[in-house]
Amino acid sequence: MLFKSSNRSEDYWISVSDLMAGLMVLFLFIAISYMVKTQNENEMYISIEQEYAIAQDAIYKALFEEFKDDLDSWDARIDKENLSFIFLSPDVLFETGKSTIQKKYMDILDDFFPRYISSLDQVIYPIEAIILNEESGDKELITVSRSAKDNISAIRIEGHANKDAPEKYFTPNQKFVYNMRLSSDRSQSVLTYVLNLDLSDQHSWVRDNVRAVGYSSSNPVYTDDIYDYSKSKRVEFRIVLNAQERLFELIQKNKEGKLNEINYLTNNDILKSQMLDKYREELRNTKEDLLVTRGLLSELDRKLVIAQKELATTEEKINNLKSENVELERERKNINRTISILKKERDRIVIQNNELTLELDDVEENLNSLDREKSFYQQEIEMLKEEITEMNGLHSLMKKEVRQKIEDGSIPYNNDISQYDNKDVSTPAKIIGKIEPIYPKGAQESGVTGTVTVSFYIDRKGRAQDVRVTEGAGSILNRATIFAVQRANWIPATENGEAVIEIKTFSATFE
Repeated sequence: MLFKSSNRSEDYWISVSDLMAGLMVLFLFIAISYMVKTQNENEMYISIEQEYAIAQDAIYKALFEEFKDDLDSWDARIDKENLSFIFLSPDVLFETGKSTIQKKYMDILDDFFPRYISSLDQVIYPIEAIILNEESGDKELITVSRSAKDNISAIRIEGHANKDAPEKYFTPNQKFVYNMRLSSDRSQSVLTYVLNLDLSDQHSWVRDNVRAVGYSSSNPVYTDDIYDYSKSKRVEFRIVLNAQERLFELIQKNKEGKLNEINYLTNNDILKSQMLDKYREELRNTKEDLLVTRGLLSELDRKLVIAQKELATTEEKINNLKSENVELERERKNINRTISILKKERDRIVIQNNELTLELDDVEENLNSLDREKSFYQQEIEMLKEEITEMNGLHSLMKKEVRQKIEDGSIPYNNDISQYDNKDVSTPAKIIGKIEPIYPKGAQESGVTGTVTVSFYIDRKGRAQDVRVTEGAGSILNRATIFAVQRANWIPATENGEAVIEIKTFSATFE
């Protein structure tokens, strides 16, 4: 019994030891499985974080290098953490309470957005990946280049507002809804505007990846812990990376304890998956390009039909133009004849103009001569005044002598002495100086000669009036004679001490 009992006891302990060994192996497998799972999770975190940090740095550097000289003038800044390009001047962007883009902001967008998309298209950054060599079974560390645009999930045009609203919206909910509608309309206006800009071959990518979002007043800006009403009103162009979204999903699933639902591939599978996604993207783009090409071909066929119709219309117009050309040629000949006539008339006018110029020179010479004669006449008038004064003195003296002789008895007195006072002699008109017609240069150079006789009368003021040509020698010589007579000064004729009119004639010979 003891032996058996001993045997049973031994058998019992053997079974327990086997059981413990089995449990230890099971726990070991569990531990190894957990370690592998933890290692895979860590690899996912590290891989995604590394790519996010590299992509974030490369994109920020590219944007800053491109726009560093424009940030101050645009009142803009680039947020590296969020990869946001922020426009901070609300008065430049939109009018208060409106979503229509102002002219100055349109000018900024014209310059900014094409360069923004072009800069992102040129961002290439390296990442390291561990791949499994299928032939040797060894792991290899390689470096591959990735395009930033391949890692961009979306570009969000974000409209932000502060918590202010018109007076009719007085509850917080009403104000929030009003600002949500306003911020959404503003971001939509910006999206609509940039889609119509010249983006070269980037329109398709922009349509697929750029979104307009309104955030109302949910993301305010604080300056020194004080709510900043001005900076809270802004428009941002924010880049969202695929790696960023994957990190958010990992963190969320980890909080929910559902990390095992994430089926991200790592290392060699990640690289293969990326390449497959790239090929799929290229295939999708190729299909899109094919559809676009088919559409273009259809459009070209339609345009060809239109062009053929236009060609027929053009040929008809050409025939009409040929007919019009014949008519225009006839008109051109008529115009040339008219031009020839006008040239002859122009030459005639030039000759007349030259003659008038010569006459004008003669007139100027006459005026100069008149000035000289005026000075001479003024001197003679002064001399005549002196003579008249002297004659008046002599006349008074003679009257005194006559009276004295009458009183002395030398002259008989007949009580009618007034006959000596009133007795006067009639005198003819007398010219002051002389009449000297000027021989015009044009007449001299042309050899025009002749004698001109004019008739006129001297009025009571000593001026020649009603000068008429009684014998002429051409218009130029006639005018020269008339001018000479008209500018002469006369002492008018008198009768019994009164000035009277006297008729005169004058002849001038030019040779």
